[in-house]
Amino acid sequence: MIMDKGKHPDRRRYEREAFSTEAEIYLESSIYKTRLVDFSGNGVRFEMEKPIKVRVRFKIGEKRIDHMAQLVWSVNKESGDNIYGFKFILDKEES
Repeated sequence: MIMDKGKHPDRRRYEREAFSTEAEIYLESSIYKTRLVDFSGNGVRFEMEKPIKVRVRFKIGEKRIDHMAQLVWSVNKESGDNIYGFKFILDKEES
């Protein structure tokens, strides 16, 4: 089991390759039904039956990648940047 910078076990099932390229994320104009779990002066947590889905598009060399994806984690960095992890999923039209 690989450790993530010595802090957490790496649960990845697929090998990763580091890239730095421009990408686009499309959010469908949908309304998600949700349940409020807790809130504070600077945030809120929801519980949802369905995942938040987006379409991700990017290019590696001349190959264009276009997939539906599900948000699975996010981290707010001290620098103010945000990191998001998405899992590729089948689009209804692709299945």
